[in-house]
Amino acid sequence: MLQVIVPRKESRRQKIVGAGLGIVGDLGTVGAGLGIVGAGLGTVGAGLGTVGAGLGTNASFLPITEQQNPPYLTDNGTIKSVRPHQ
Repeated sequence: MLQVIVPRKESRRQKIVGAGLGIVGDLGTVGAGLGIVGAGLGTVGAGLGTVGAGLGTNASFLPITEQQNPPYLTDNGTIKSVRPHQ
């Protein structure tokens, strides 16, 4: 006995919906890739922060001037200048 199966319109519609879900899945994968790139950029920022800290350490060896250590008012209203440690 030979049976002929005729596809119905509903099955075709189901295939189209399935393809749409596949595309959504692919976009999710792209989003994950962008997340990994973002994490890499965060690491670069941390490296730049470390470089900035190193430059600050080098600047501490410069002589202290009045601009870096300005005079200030004491509790009784007199002006006191700060002298660098010798």
